[in-house]
Amino acid sequence: MKATRFDQFLQNREQLKLVDRPHWIYLAEALIWSAIIITTGLIVNEFIGAIIIFPTLNNNVYADGLIVNVAAWFASFALWGSILIAVVYFLNTLIFWASTYIFASDRRLYMKTGLLRVLVNEVSFDEIRKTDINYGWFGRLIGYGRLMMDARFVEDTDLPYIYNPEQFSKLIHYSNDLDSDINLSYVTKGMSEDVDKIIPQKSETHEQVAPMHKQAEFADYAFDDIEKQKLDCDTKEEQAHQDFEDAVDVGHPDIEKPANTSAPPKVNV
Repeated sequence: MKATRFDQFLQNREQLKLVDRPHWIYLAEALIWSAIIITTGLIVNEFIGAIIIFPTLNNNVYADGLIVNVAAWFASFALWGSILIAVVYFLNTLIFWASTYIFASDRRLYMKTGLLRVLVNEVSFDEIRKTDINYGWFGRLIGYGRLMMDARFVEDTDLPYIYNPEQFSKLIHYSNDLDSDINLSYVTKGMSEDVDKIIPQKSETHEQVAPMHKQAEFADYAFDDIEKQKLDCDTKEEQAHQDFEDAVDVGHPDIEKPANTSAPPKVNV
């Protein structure tokens, strides 16, 4: 990505997305107010001269000229003072307009202003809860607006009138929505495997009772296995007695037939 003069203000791994500057309406307003200030000074100058200075000089009713001198100072200050104030006001607005830039990365919003004394303000997107756009009287007509941001942990910030406030508002909300989706994906990672356990189904009662049936069936199967093992043991015992009886009847040399069938057999070792 091509390096810009704004890269020095960006944080690590940030990418520049938008750049804007104050609208030319500031210069128009400065010209209008400067003209109003100078016109006011001229009116005051003419008023003092017409009401105080010239009638006094024409009638020659002053003793030492103090009133005329004071009035002349006021008239001069009204004229030249208004011109000085208008020039300073216009130059200050011109410097503000020429040195101010509003730019945004993919994470933060910045505003840089000043030539000799540079001031850079930044607001993180995740701190901004709401944005409003104020178009003023002619904003929609000539294309400018002011972005007003409701921040969470820092004071609320209002940007100056810029050309594209909507672009910055969309970028802020898009970044916040994207972060929310990413955080939600971390939380719900692997949820698809257990979605049946989390999301209630239509047959919720059946789903709750079904495991109980499975446990009961397992218990029945376990009981049947025990009974089967017991029957096998009884069968083997009967088969052993039968084999013993058959051996006695045949006359096995190591087995002596007992006199009493109730007594245990004696085995010669």
